[in-house]
Amino acid sequence: MIDRTAAVAPLRYADKTLRKEMGDLIGKADRDDMLAILLWAGECRIADHVATGWKKHVSRLEREADEAEERKRRTDRWAMYIDYGRRDQVVIGCHDAAAELHVQLEAELGEAREALAECERGRFEISCHMGRSLRRRDARQKAQGFDLDALAPLRYQLQDARERLTELIDQDRAVLHELALAEASRLQSAKTGGGTGLGAIDEMDLGAFTQLIRELLTRDGWTFPEGAISSPNAFLTCTPAGRTAVISCLHLGKAGFRGEPDGAAPTSQLQRAHHAASQAGADTAVVVANGRFSHPAQRYARAHQVMLVDRNHLKRWSEWQQPMDLDGDFARGSAA
Repeated sequence: MIDRTAAVAPLRYADKTLRKEMGDLIGKADRDDMLAILLWAGECRIADHVATGWKKHVSRLEREADEAEERKRRTDRWAMYIDYGRRDQVVIGCHDAAAELHVQLEAELGEAREALAECERGRFEISCHMGRSLRRRDARQKAQGFDLDALAPLRYQLQDARERLTELIDQDRAVLHELALAEASRLQSAKTGGGTGLGAIDEMDLGAFTQLIRELLTRDGWTFPEGAISSPNAFLTCTPAGRTAVISCLHLGKAGFRGEPDGAAPTSQLQRAHHAASQAGADTAVVVANGRFSHPAQRYARAHQVMLVDRNHLKRWSEWQQPMDLDGDFARGSAA
């Protein structure tokens, strides 16, 4: 265990007495001494590795949280108050995505800081036993538990924390990608004169609104197979991919003070659409409204897989001419 010819030499202390004492200790070192030193040094290095991993994770979380907060600040309502017209759906979407990410990152950061503090405390406990005899230390560890075992859960939790962070970043990138596609549709629509805006839609009656939705679906390549639907504002459609859907149209009136109709589409309307889709044997039900859906209606939609196209989606679909895709952004954001 002790290689006297190894290329390891003691430090050249300036004090000759210290040099002599260190040389005497090395000369007297036996196998048990070397095993004890190896054991303690190994445990300290493992503890230091775990603590270093959490420290790096905390630093990354702090960096990501700062960036999310900066994104949120730049798209905040008051920061853009002078040029409020710039706060279109894309800007608002960026703000909401940054705000949600920031909240989640702050929660992860708080947990990571606590884990780092526990790691550093565990590393300190292990280092405090350096220099004790192996026999005395072994007796204490058996009675009270091994210090290194206390760090094992934190080591496993670090990998889980890293995976959660990666998932958060991936989700944020997916949202930003969809917003970028929406912005591209808006710019392209502006070049070509745009589609039917929300102001014109608000002035329509239910019949004209239903006809507009049929025209938009036709533009996107949807077809209208034969099928008896009892409601005059609902009809059976087929997507370009071959999926069938019953589209139900709801016109909630003109926009009020908040920039949208004062009322909200109720659960009863969604229940009727879901029933019509079941009766027609369609794959799904889609409800399109020029306003918002009530919170109970949104819960119903999530429970029964009803796709909701609200005022925000309608603007992108009609005015910005972004196609509606049951498997795309409309579907993911429909009942959220």
